Amino acid sequence: MVKKILLLFIILCMNNVSFASVKIWFCPNDSGFITDKQLEKKWAHSRGDIDVYKFYYQLILNDSYEGLKKKISFLQSNNIQIAVELPPLVWEENGRGFKIESFQRKGLIESVMKKLKAVNAKLDYVALDEPLYFAHYMNGPAAVNYNLDVLASKISDSLKIVYAYYPNVIVGEIEPIGAFKHLTMTEKYNLFNNWFVAFNNKNDKPLKFLHDDVSWRDDWENEITLLHQLTKKNNLENGIIFNSAYQWYNSELWMKSARLNIDKVLSIGSLIPNVAVLQSWNKSPEIIADDNNISAHSSLVLYFINKRDAN
Repeated sequence: MVKKILLLFIILCMNNVSFASVKIWFCPNDSGFITDKQLEKKWAHSRGDIDVYKFYYQLILNDSYEGLKKKISFLQSNNIQIAVELPPLVWEENGRGFKIESFQRKGLIESVMKKLKAVNAKLDYVALDEPLYFAHYMNGPAAVNYNLDVLASKISDSLKIVYAYYPNVIVGEIEPIGAFKHLTMTEKYNLFNNWFVAFNNKNDKPLKFLHDDVSWRDDWENEITLLHQLTKKNNLENGIIFNSAYQWYNSELWMKSARLNIDKVLSIGSLIPNVAVLQSWNKSPEIIADDNNISAHSSLVLYFINKRDAN
């Protein structure tokens, strides 16, 4: 009996370490709140739990130099690392890849890097925006369907620009694992493994993380299980994007759905990620910074922390 109790205690301690080590990435749909003095106290609690703030590249390019500099300075003074989500491929004007996600106009990446450097940003992470799905797997009239080696080579060209400005930046990618719908789990597993090999063969530095844009309305449990299998085999940090199952929900319902998705994952200890990405690219939540408002995005940080610690 004593041995059983001791074993249970050890398991619980191991689980607590696992839960407590989850890093928080925050990526709301706007960044204007960061330097709003009237809002500073409203997200003071959640701010202390955010490890990484991820910018959309559009918000970087559309901001003034002075405005962006103040935001970067504020985040870094609060010990929050900086990430940017980037489309790593270049489209042909009115041709292959034109206006497809994961593609962008020529010169965009350098514009983003130059601006970050000009405002003294220390860029810690780059998250590549779903290149395997949009440039290899996706079918349809606008499909590109690069083979894995070509795709990896094209990404390498873009990352050389990134590394020229930030040689120590950590690069990973986002992929919607559940959206590869016509593949069996075994086929997905093999495709991703082959992709990681191709990426690492063509790039000077290996891929470091994989964040899953989860299909919450589908077979999410098997999807996240596959995420863990893939990242363990390939020595990658894994992350889960926690958002709403329905993009068109209003703020209250959007946040309720996001909390439910957190509950789902945290209820299954084997599915706990290395990184929780609390992210929105939707209109909701319309309020970002208000820790005491359950319809505000920053409150999701505290919800995750409280649920994590309760487990």
